[in-house]
Amino acid sequence: MLERPEGEDEIPFDNKEKYRQRLRDNWDLRRAQSAGKSDGYAKRLLYSLAFLLLLLFFAAKFLL
Repeated sequence: MLERPEGEDEIPFDNKEKYRQRLRDNWDLRRAQSAGKSDGYAKRLLYSLAFLLLLLFFAAKFLL
């Protein structure tokens, strides 16, 4: 039995559906990790803002 050569648009693995599912899972995992990073960024931003406000408050109290 002759095997036909694979075209550019085909995935060169035996079980294409399994490969596609793995790509979807990896993409979902990457998206979830990215969402977690943005939540961490917002938390760090709020902590930085609170620290800056406290620093400004104590500096104003000290100078006035």
